[in-house]
Amino acid sequence: MGKHCILIVDDEQVILDLAVDTLKKYDYKVITANSGEDGLDMLTQHPVNLIVSDQRMGGISGVEFLKIVKKKYPNIITIMLTGFAETETAMKAVNEAGIYKFIVKPWNMMDFRNTVERALELQHLIMEKEELMKKLALQKRIFQQISREYPDIVRPKNKSVVDC
Repeated sequence: MGKHCILIVDDEQVILDLAVDTLKKYDYKVITANSGEDGLDMLTQHPVNLIVSDQRMGGISGVEFLKIVKKKYPNIITIMLTGFAETETAMKAVNEAGIYKFIVKPWNMMDFRNTVERALELQHLIMEKEELMKKLALQKRIFQQISREYPDIVRPKNKSVVDC
């Protein structure tokens, strides 16, 4: 697996620079966007594992941006940044945009890095689960086909076990 790609979306250049400097130390590929609209454009150009987005930006809000992301790219994990801890915004972000975590600016560098690391671990587990579910579905189809073609071989020896 290559480097994890993280998209940082914020309309403040100082925040983008700080996030990039923090995450590049840990060998992540980090790309940035100055707005939700630019972030959506970046998603068409790069395979992204994680998005860290500000809430208050020009154009579409962070919640609106992440709602679109959730619909188009459901396996991307999202984190929301905000300078203001607003309960209503936090609830919308979690309930409507499915964010993983809410971080209030300014953040502690180590906490920020650890949150990113845990989010990427979650994304890996989600992708692994999806792959295992596909393999399980394939095995089930194979078993069903064998059961139809060779019913005497696959027939249960003890019917009570099958009825459980």
